Amino acid sequence: MPDTADMLRLEGLEVHFPIHGGLFARVLGRPAGAVHAVDGIDLNIGRGEIIALVGESGSGKTTVGRVITKLAQPTGGRNLFEGRDMTAKRGSSALRPYRHRVQMIFAYQALNQ
Repeated sequence: MPDTADMLRLEGLEVHFPIHGGLFARVLGRPAGAVHAVDGIDLNIGRGEIIALVGESGSGKTTVGRVITKLAQPTGGRNLFEGRDMTAKRGSSALRPYRHRVQMIFAYQALNQ
């Protein structure tokens, strides 16, 4: 039985964006490399907890939020919500109940006052 003490858990989250090089790489259909936006994030959020992801520009905060809200797919790792693996879930009907309970709030204006 899955442990549901954590409402949301990220395990080894990775997000890599491919870099498409010049003409030769495109002809072969291979990316020239990848930008490692997020590498190996582990995060546990308990029921009733509120967290803030804070970091430098370009550190992956928005990318982590986009993966949690299912607006981006991870390259590796898992996204568990109430013990259920949400990583491979796709489609609006499958995600509707999840998206009613998970959201990002961009509060940078509140923090800059």
